[in-house]
Amino acid sequence: MVRPSPSDYITDDIAEDLRRRGIEVRDIPGAEHSVWYSHFEDFMAAIDDRY
Repeated sequence: MVRPSPSDYITDDIAEDLRRRGIEVRDIPGAEHSVWYSHFEDFMAAIDDRY
C-alpha cells in the first residue's frame, strides 16, 4: 500500500496493523490524498524500486 503521510484515511495505527499482517505499507511524506498526482516520482519509486 502507498499512502500519504500523514493520512486522514489510513492512520498510523491502521498502517502498523497492516504491516503486522504482512502488508507492505510505504509512506510518501507530504503527499496529498491522490499520491500519484501530487508526488508522481515518489509514487512510482514506491511501487517500483527500479524507477
